[in-house]
Amino acid sequence: MIQPNLPSIEPSAPAPAPESDRASAGSDSGPRPQPWLELGAEALSAAQRWIEVQADRSRQALRRSIVRTALTAALVAAIALWSAAALLTFLSGMCSAFAELAGGREWAGQLLGGGLALALAAAGLVGALRSDERRQLRALRAKHPSAVVPEVRTP
Repeated sequence: MIQPNLPSIEPSAPAPAPESDRASAGSDSGPRPQPWLELGAEALSAAQRWIEVQADRSRQALRRSIVRTALTAALVAAIALWSAAALLTFLSGMCSAFAELAGGREWAGQLLGGGLALALAAAGLVGALRSDERRQLRALRAKHPSAVVPEVRTP
């Protein structure tokens, strides 16, 4: 953190006024308020610089967050596309194997492969829904320990 360069405030004897000020002031009129105004202006300037630094830090942090989020989204998209391509290649191979098992009838292999793909998708969906339900029930039980919450079903 940047520390403002403020002069120390120590009680001291007032500095002698220049000759031109002594002549115009006449008798001893007390300490001049000008040093306090200068100190206030310096403090205001330091506060303004501090606010500018904090604003720059906030902008940089926001920019880093946006870049990090964009890179993460691109990575997730690339992994999802790669996984989908791998799954399609696997299912295509399975369809060819089913076709060979069906005596060379390609339509039978495609039918069995499509059924396998649907079964895998349904199993994944059911697993995700059950996992979410268990998580919600655990959270509910943790939030309201004395309430009657149904038991978590395990498959």
